[in-house]
Amino acid sequence: MAEKDSEKSIKITFSFIFRFIVALIIALFAISLFLILLYICGNYQNFQDENQAIVLTALSYTSMFLFFLILPVTIHHIFDLISRKNIIKKIIYIDLCAATLCFSLAAFSFSNTINFLSRGF
Repeated sequence: MAEKDSEKSIKITFSFIFRFIVALIIALFAISLFLILLYICGNYQNFQDENQAIVLTALSYTSMFLFFLILPVTIHHIFDLISRKNIIKKIIYIDLCAATLCFSLAAFSFSNTINFLSRGF
């Protein structure tokens, strides 16, 4: 009986941590989209260079943190695809994770490139 309780508590803890990480990924994705939108609007409304640099730096950090959070989730879904039978659902999750990985890499590259070019050579 004690073994079942310990297995159940481990499963509940893992489920809570996994859900927390997924919620954090969604929040970071939304923040990254907001920062990209803020940068684009800032270009049209003539934000100061310091404010643009702050937005780009924040975008760089959020996209880097998003990448490091989505990578283990993607690996988890790949291993889960191998071990379970719900293949269609897991393939959709893996596709969403891959799209988020690509988005975070693109946002990180974009922000660092623009930040580097704005500082000069």
